[in-house]
Amino acid sequence: MALETINREEFDRRLDQSTEQMRQKRLALEAQAGLMEDLIGRYSPMLERLEAEAEAATDESRTLEQRSKLRSLLTELAERTSAVAAAL
Repeated sequence: MALETINREEFDRRLDQSTEQMRQKRLALEAQAGLMEDLIGRYSPMLERLEAEAEAATDESRTLEQRSKLRSLLTELAERTSAVAAAL
């Protein structure tokens, strides 16, 4: 029976130790989660602004691309018109 008591005491001690370690880990994870939430809150507006700027830049790039194509078509049309006028 003395052996059972020692094992029980050792078991209880280890259980208490494990419980305390888990509590400490939980507190650390909760602190990390809080920091992450703060960072997300702080940087979300900046990310949204950057996304909007990237979208606007993409739209502007498309517009410039379309202007370039239009300019090429107008140049080609002018050349053909000149060729037709010269032939007449």
